[in-house]
Amino acid sequence: MKMESVRDKLKKLLGFIVLFLLKFTMLIINKILIFFPSVFKKFHKIMHKYGPMGKTDYTIEDYAYSFATWSAWKPIWNEVCQPLYETVKQGGKAPNPKVLSQDGATVYSLLDFAKPGRPLVLNFGSCS
Repeated sequence: MKMESVRDKLKKLLGFIVLFLLKFTMLIINKILIFFPSVFKKFHKIMHKYGPMGKTDYTIEDYAYSFATWSAWKPIWNEVCQPLYETVKQGGKAPNPKVLSQDGATVYSLLDFAKPGRPLVLNFGSCS
């Protein structure tokens, strides 16, 4: 059995801390919604004026009490935070993150571009 490296243990600890803080923040937000609904209404107005909520027809009743639930934040954790803790090992399985098309309209997986018998090369440089 292989011993975990210190780096792997630190990654797991960091993941636990981030998840704990996320859940603790949701708990605090839920309590604010219950005890101080006027605070959330002010937040809602600011989001409609300056944030992405202004581009929708959502009302505060549509999302106020689901906003600070784990089911609302779990997709964010799965898509943004969790891949940060994945590791790559030589000879192991290649990561397969999601990538956007240039116009941002289509989502692909990186390995969708791989073809048998041909290496997949990523170039992060500039062509200018």
